[in-house]
Amino acid sequence: MLLTLFMALLFLVAGQLLFALSLPAAAGFAVPLGVALHLLGGGLAWHSFRRETSAETEAASSRRAQLLAIVAVVGLAGLLRFVWLETLPYRIDGDAAAFAASAANFLRPNPPSLLDTGWQSHTNVYLFLESLSLRLFGHTAFGLRFFSALGGTLSVLAIFALGRSLWNFWVGFWAALITAVLPFHLVFSRVGTEVIHVTWLLPLAILSIWQGWRKNDWRWFLLGGLATGLSQYFYPGARLIPILAVAQIGLLTLFPPEGQRSWRRGGWGLLWLVVGALAIYGPMIPYFIRKPEVYSARISIVSIFSSGWLDRQLEQSPWWLVLINQLRNAYLPFLMPLKGPAIWYVWPQYLGPFDAALFVLGMFGIWAGRQTPRWLKLFLALYLLLGMFLAGVLTIDTPMPSRYVIFLPAVTLCAGYALDRLIRALRQPAAQRALKLSLATGLVCLYLGINLSTYLRHDTEAIWEIDYTGQMATYAARYLQALPDQDFEIFFLKTDLMYYEASPVLAFLTNKPGNNIQKEFDCNVVANVVRKPHTVFIAPEERLDELREMSKRLSMSKLEVLSTPQDKPIVGVLEVWQPAQNAPLCLSPAED
Repeated sequence: MLLTLFMALLFLVAGQLLFALSLPAAAGFAVPLGVALHLLGGGLAWHSFRRETSAETEAASSRRAQLLAIVAVVGLAGLLRFVWLETLPYRIDGDAAAFAASAANFLRPNPPSLLDTGWQSHTNVYLFLESLSLRLFGHTAFGLRFFSALGGTLSVLAIFALGRSLWNFWVGFWAALITAVLPFHLVFSRVGTEVIHVTWLLPLAILSIWQGWRKNDWRWFLLGGLATGLSQYFYPGARLIPILAVAQIGLLTLFPPEGQRSWRRGGWGLLWLVVGALAIYGPMIPYFIRKPEVYSARISIVSIFSSGWLDRQLEQSPWWLVLINQLRNAYLPFLMPLKGPAIWYVWPQYLGPFDAALFVLGMFGIWAGRQTPRWLKLFLALYLLLGMFLAGVLTIDTPMPSRYVIFLPAVTLCAGYALDRLIRALRQPAAQRALKLSLATGLVCLYLGINLSTYLRHDTEAIWEIDYTGQMATYAARYLQALPDQDFEIFFLKTDLMYYEASPVLAFLTNKPGNNIQKEFDCNVVANVVRKPHTVFIAPEERLDELREMSKRLSMSKLEVLSTPQDKPIVGVLEVWQPAQNAPLCLSPAED
């Protein structure tokens, strides 16, 4: 079994590396050969896992050692999500700034109602929760990102607990460790948006329902309902969670692990699930009944039916080709390279080669293993197949990374299951255990190093080739935020593509409104707009020369041209001070 499993893993990793070659069309053979290697690796994995006949046994380790191990992993997760959170990534995401600006309304004297919606129809309950971090840390990048970093850390703990409950401690441990260092998870944990919270709310709901079934305890079902209801205040994609929760109870009822169906247990479990969900989310339902267009607003924007996208595609291609493209884009982003700017993911696809190989190996192991309960096999299939159909096939711009974050618990649990089985295969004979343990430790350290260095390279270097608007706004806002004198007025030298409101980052970090200047920037314009003792003018790269020229004409000014880590000028900031009484604001050409 050991040789077969490692050969399967080797073929899957090789297939992923070949997929990565196919993005620039460097080799026409890459995709077909990669698919062939995946089929070969999958076949070997299926054959190996089907031969397992022994019952699941927990690896010998003390409770103290297990506790220390999981505390270390959760501590590592928190460290990787909170350290340098203010400056890494340096770029501040526009959506994150818009969330924070809307959340800041709760810090004002007359805050909005909790039973209402804010920016782009997101619930005020979520915005209120984010406002708590702004209250603690202010209008800063750290305050903007704190809540998502906390959610990312909680998800590591929730995924561990689910893996431990479904299988054993080590499946949960490896899944948690993979989640802690997975670049795709790190990117969304540190950005400041709401989507990362589904990665702890969904595992918590699944875990609670499973524990409720195992222990026949209504309190666990109630907790599952509370988690399900709470999730509805967060990301719109969390609407998948109630579907999965009901399906899980249905599958446990139809295919109970103990062998005898219990309709009574399933019925009461469903009842307590609904009670818990309504206890949390019920107060919001009347609002959406009155305003159904608000509830469907986010879905309508991305649906292939309501956006007119499907009609446009059918004008260009036959329906079957449109369907094939949607299926490929929807079901393969974790494995196959993607087109377009990689703002939210690090590798050419969402997972690195080793993570993707473990994910595939784990899926084969769970579905092929004789010890896996039937309900769990069907639930995992429903989770991935139905979820990706709703989040991918039926939406435009597929695959959109934020819509796929909800599948990360399944991805890392499958990978954790694969690692557990690989390490179990290494345990015999005992005489070679120390050597094998050293080798395994070295490989784990290498894996951690590759993932973390890849994430750092993405968020410190690669990201600067993407999202010019967000970068420019970030540099200008961070510079202005650091000025000792914060009593100034902002004017922006507008272009066709860039203006003050183009990115909410400027307004959020400076906590000030801005004014756009479209006409030619000269002394007359400056004289007409400078009203405060301290005024700031911001110019994108296209209008930097105007700032440079004006800085020579002004009697009291300071020009700062800000550049990216690649030394490319990206934005200019000109500070202007009112001169002393009767002194001219602009010098004559002879005085320059």
